[in-house]
Amino acid sequence: MKKTGFTYFRILLILLLLPITAVWGAEALVLHFSNGSEQSNLLDNIQRITFSSDDLVLKTTDNNTNNYVIDNLRKITFGNETPSAIANPPKPDNRSEVQVYITQGGEVVVKSSEPIKALTLFNTSGVILQETTRASFSISGLPAGIYILQVKTTNGTITKKFIKQ
Repeated sequence: MKKTGFTYFRILLILLLLPITAVWGAEALVLHFSNGSEQSNLLDNIQRITFSSDDLVLKTTDNNTNNYVIDNLRKITFGNETPSAIANPPKPDNRSEVQVYITQGGEVVVKSSEPIKALTLFNTSGVILQETTRASFSISGLPAGIYILQVKTTNGTITKKFIKQ
């Protein structure tokens, strides 16, 4: 049987529409974690999905940002049921506890419950200003403003915001 251009067009149309129909009518984005737990997020509440280093970042319409370590995700699916609860949510303490301090001398000091692998300092435009593997660094040469510090530990990546006055 000879395949016509119209047959190829129908196959292409099906291949293009299949992913859309899988999401069409879905009400929730479901994150399936490698420990067997799941977390549902209403699609209407998700403003933006991005990737930052080793994290999947979900920004919600109420300006909350949720970071998920990609290595801890088994799969992501779309569901047709409104999430009523989180089944076995990942424990918040499985991430490192990180505190950022700024000394009067213009030194940023980072304290973490896990060993620090790397620190990356960004301005609000996303430009990398400094990178180090030490737990402290100087910002005395930087102008006053808002800065973003990405802290990579052995347990994941955490982003902190701070203001230099």
